[in-house]
Amino acid sequence: MKHSKLIQEVIAVILVLLATIGTAKAIFKYEDNLTKKRNVIEVKPTNNFGWNPEVIRVKKGELVKIRVNNTTAVSHGFGIAGLGVEAKPIYPGHQELFEFTPTKTGEFSFNCTVVCDKNNHLGMTGKIIVE
Repeated sequence: MKHSKLIQEVIAVILVLLATIGTAKAIFKYEDNLTKKRNVIEVKPTNNFGWNPEVIRVKKGELVKIRVNNTTAVSHGFGIAGLGVEAKPIYPGHQELFEFTPTKTGEFSFNCTVVCDKNNHLGMTGKIIVE
């Protein structure tokens, strides 16, 4: 009888351990997925016709997600010609998500691609550094 009870207790402990390990594994997988979703670089045009941030650093061969959130009162655009990121307009109060994987290292300009101001538009550039 004691032997039977001991076996039941060992089985119960094993089941608890397996459930705990499974739960921990699921939590880590969930956190990993959240991190991937969160790995978005937030970029905003500024009211003085610049970008925040002005410089972005990324790694060659890794997926890059840039969300441009236009909180200004005029339309802007965003594009990175040297990396094949096609320009898109971003209207006031809207945002666009750009995803790409850089295949080469170097420094590349990102620009406003919509004429947003006749005097300041051409200066609305930033830099992306691919390491």
